[in-house]
Amino acid sequence: MFNPQAAVAFDGSTMRFTVISDKNLLEGAGKGVTLDQDGRNLTVLQLCSTVEEAEAACEQRTTQQSSSKFAEFCDWPVV
Repeated sequence: MFNPQAAVAFDGSTMRFTVISDKNLLEGAGKGVTLDQDGRNLTVLQLCSTVEEAEAACEQRTTQQSSSKFAEFCDWPVV
């Protein structure tokens, strides 16, 4: 069974991608699940085996989004 150490999530309030590394928050989470983290609703987009993998995926998603004329940036340090 895959045990994610981090995830890429989307914060709808800031319209940014972010990295989640809180293992308690990730416990039982899956792709598409919305998590409440300190009042922020974070929608999990991708589970990752390492924080580094999540940061790279976050950056890649941001680049793809920026190239489609929607300029935002990846919001980390990790949550």
